[in-house]
Amino acid sequence: MISSAQNHTLRRIVTGKPARSFVHSLNPDVLNGWQGDYARLKPPPLRLATHEGYDPELHTQNIVLLCRQPLDALYSYFHYRSKHTATFEGEVEDFLRSEGLGVSQLAKWYNSWSPIRHDATIITYEALRNDTSTELARTLDGLDMEWDCDLEVIIEQFEFSKRQKIERDRLETDESSVDELFVRSGQLGEGEANFSAAEKATIAELLEEKLSPESKMMLDELGFL
Repeated sequence: MISSAQNHTLRRIVTGKPARSFVHSLNPDVLNGWQGDYARLKPPPLRLATHEGYDPELHTQNIVLLCRQPLDALYSYFHYRSKHTATFEGEVEDFLRSEGLGVSQLAKWYNSWSPIRHDATIITYEALRNDTSTELARTLDGLDMEWDCDLEVIIEQFEFSKRQKIERDRLETDESSVDELFVRSGQLGEGEANFSAAEKATIAELLEEKLSPESKMMLDELGFL
C-alpha cells in the first residue's frame, strides 16, 4: 500500500492540480488499514475525486457524478462555510446570492458537468443513503473496478455516526457543536425543512436564472426540480 506521502505526491503528478484520491484519508494508519479491501479492487485503486468543474483533459473516462438535491446541498454548504471553515460571515440570503458561493456556485457546477452526463454514472446522495450497497456497487462499476470484496465492510467503515464520532474525538468536541463539524448531519430534506419560504423562493429564482437549459433538464431527470 502506498504511504500517505506517496499518495499526496502521486495525485498531484497525475492531475497537475489539487485533487483527492479515491482513498480520501492521508492518514497512513487509515490507508494501511484498508489495504486488504482496496488491494482487491482492480485496476490499481488510485481514483480522483474533486468538487471542481468538468475538465476535458483530466476527466476523460469512468466518470461518476455524485449529485444532491439542491436545497440540501445549499443548506449543507452554508453550514460548511459559515461554521466549519468560518470563511463566510453573513445571513443565509447573502450566502444564497453570493456570486462566488451559494446558488451561483451550484449552478456553475451543474452547467459544467451536465453536457457529459450521458457519458457518466450518476449517483444521487439520496439514493446512496437509501440503498447504500446498490449505489456503491454502481459506483465501483462506473469506475470500471473489478471487485469481489464484501461491500458491507466498506459501508460499515463509512457509517455516518462512526465518521462523526471519529471527527468529534479528533477535535475533542461534544454534541452541542454539531454545526462546526464536517460530518454534520447528512439528513435528507434538511433544506426543505429549514430554509424559509422567502429563501426557497430566492433559490428557485436564481436556479431559473443561472442554470443552463441542459442543467435544468439534468435536474429534472434526477427529480430535483
